[in-house]
Formats: sequence, C-alpha cells, structure tokens
Amino acid sequence: KYDKTFIYVFLVVILMFASILTYQIVNNETTLSFDEANKIEITAHRGSSLYYPENTMSAFKGAIEMGADWIELDVQQTKDQKLVVSHDSNLKRVTGVNKKVSDLTYNEIEKLDAGAFFNDSFKNEKIPLLEDVIKLTKDNNIKLNIEIKYSQDNIEIEKQVISLINKYDIKDKCYVASFNYNVLKKTKEIDSSIKTLYVMSLALGNITDLDKADSYSVEASNINSDLVNIVHNKNKEIFVWTVNDENTMKNMINHNVDNIITNDVKLAKKVINENKTTNFINELIRLIYN
Repeated sequence: KYDKTFIYVFLVVILMFASILTYQIVNNETTLSFDEANKIEITAHRGSSLYYPENTMSAFKGAIEMGADWIELDVQQTKDQKLVVSHDSNLKRVTGVNKKVSDLTYNEIEKLDAGAFFNDSFKNEKIPLLEDVIKLTKDNNIKLNIEIKYSQDNIEIEKQVISLINKYDIKDKCYVASFNYNVLKKTKEIDSSIKTLYVMSLALGNITDLDKADSYSVEASNINSDLVNIVHNKNKEIFVWTVNDENTMKNMINHNVDNIITNDVKLAKKVINENKTTNFINELIRLIYN
C-alpha cells in the first residue's frame, strides 16, 4: 500500500496526462493505445455535413480528415440509370432546380451546383457518382453505409449497387441500407453475402425477426438498453441516427450502441474519447485502491 500523498500526486499526474491525451485524440494527433471491449464507431451522416455541403466529395473528404469510421450516403438513379449520391428525390433544396433525380440524365445533373446552398465558398460543388465515392473510401480505408432510396422509377438499382461493391471488393467494408425492407430482401436475393442494414424510424417489437437485415439503424429516441441487448443477443449491431448533441451522444454510449451516426464528427470523437479516458482513469483508481 502507498501513502496518501503519493496517491494524490499520482492521480494529479494521471489527470494531467489524460487531459493532454484527450486533446491530442480530438485533434487527431494520437490514438488511444489501450483496447476498448465495446468500441463505438462514428458514421459521418451524408459526409461531414455540419461543415460541408451534404453528400458531396468535400463532405466525404472532410469526414475522412476528421477521422470518421464510416461514411453514410444516399443513392438514387438518374433517368439514364446512373447511380448518383443525393438524399432528396427532388433537387430543389440543394441545387435550386425543381427537378427529380429520375427525370434528369447524369450529364444534366453534373451541371448543377450542389454547394452554394450551403455556403458560397462551395459554389459549383457537384453531385457525385456513387462509383467515385467508393473509389475515395477504398483508397482511404473508410467504411461505407450505402442507403438506397426506394423509388418506383428505379430499374434494378440493387443489382447496380452490388455490382459496384463487388467491382471494388469492398463487401467487408460496407452495408447496403434502406428504409424499405423489400430493398434488403432484393439485395439478399441477388447476393446473400452482402451485409444489409435496416433503417427504422420506429423500433416496435422484436426487430430481429426482420432477418433480411444483418444489423439495424434506429432513430435515437427509440433506443433503450433492452432493444440494444435484443440486437446484441443475435450477434448483430445497432446504429443510431442522427445524433448531434453531446447529451444524447453520452446517453447512446451508456446504452452501449455500436455506431453513432452524426453530422458532427468532431463532437462525436470528443465525447467518445472523453468517455474512454474517464473509464481508463476509473480503472487506474480501482487498481490503486485495491
């Protein structure tokens, strides 16, 4: 056993070390060297969409620079069956052009400005092809959450997405996601080895009965420990969306979710790493006093 003075000095040193470590982690200057039993990953929602225009190459590059584990994006099909990255079926909100994605060819969409709505500094930012984003994520070793937007105008969109996944050999680093369960069923019919993620606004009953989903992406207000345990007992993961404030992030950590989907990657990294540092210090204190 050590005397109290030594213990107090030791704890002060540890706290100083932890503060410096947390600062370095948040600013991507270092990483933690000890393992976490339950590592919570961060998904950049539509890229780093708090800092960049959503679903653009700038947003995806920003997410990589900020240290996100995953990028989430939305896929739609153009009139000439090209796969482009866009959340809304109508392009008015992000381009000012009141046209549906499915009514325009890719050459027409390529001419639109998808950045000025966010900030003039991003003027002339383009709506990217899914293939270009896959190349970027593969080159930078970041995982991809590809949400297929269901539309009656789609022509074998699942088959096209799967073809790109296999072309670039990213099957082990991506999910095909959708709010529409039939999209997941179709995906599994085409290639059962593709991982699927069911996106849910409500989580009622035993969601693991929906067995065409390999994991589940659930809106934050539905999350509780019982739901998380049900999913984990099936050896599946639970993603939570879209979490942009510190208190909700801490609550999700306490519920032991697997992945926080957020517009604010910087804040999520800070909250998660502060939690890790706190756990590290608590463990040191426990060891000292035992």
